[in-house]
Amino acid sequence: PRAGWRLILENAGKDALAQKVIYVAGHKVTTDPLAIPFSMGCNLLCIHSKKHIANPPEETAEKQAQNMATMSKLQDLLKGGGQCVWVAPSGGRDRPVVEEDGSKEFQISSFDTKSVEMFRLIAQKAGKEAKKSGAEQTPTTHFFPLAMLTRKLVPPPDTTDSTVGEKRSAKRGTVGLAFGPEVTADSSKAVLSEDASKDEQRAAFATAAEISVKEMYAKLLKIETDKESSETTSGVVTEAKGLSKVEVDAYIAKVKADVDAVAKARVLA
Repeated sequence: PRAGWRLILENAGKDALAQKVIYVAGHKVTTDPLAIPFSMGCNLLCIHSKKHIANPPEETAEKQAQNMATMSKLQDLLKGGGQCVWVAPSGGRDRPVVEEDGSKEFQISSFDTKSVEMFRLIAQKAGKEAKKSGAEQTPTTHFFPLAMLTRKLVPPPDTTDSTVGEKRSAKRGTVGLAFGPEVTADSSKAVLSEDASKDEQRAAFATAAEISVKEMYAKLLKIETDKESSETTSGVVTEAKGLSKVEVDAYIAKVKADVDAVAKARVLA
């Protein structure tokens, strides 16, 4: 995702922004031989995923200390303001789901509510610390949902493995990028019931962001399919075959159903 994001920004004439972005990423970006070249030249804040932090057990304490140091550094950066930070609330390595007909399509993983709230808390603390230090302007951190379509380039394996050296394949394919409206405490109220508890209100922010990302991702898939259908009709066969229109429409319907289910699960649970 980092490479696709950076190339898209540069092609859009946003070179300065592409160079300034800070990526919050897992430890594999600096240890996996395939990921290392794409990490070079990037601004990285590395954390250990809670999925793998206890593997091996004897390194758990060290990894936790590294995560604390990373979060402290992030707070210092936000305290100064003027930063653009890229965060994947579900880990950034969405896996393909096998459909009934045997086909595979990547689906956005559910957002980790606790992770989202942790970043919101860090942002709030950064603003308070800046105010205490007597800064002329107190920075405000804004949260914008971002959907990225890069699944065909170097997709992750079907299963999750904490070890380095997973078998990977590289292909050519369409890439896409879509920003959504800012997610705020007020805008996230739309997914809440009138009698929502405090826990439900906290989950609503993550739910609103997840809904926005999934909807934008479905639109990117449709754009990809429409483009490839147009090229095929005109006699141009694309090198990276996309989904059929029927498959995209079915996927969009499934996303909408999933979005509704997520919203209800977060509100009623």
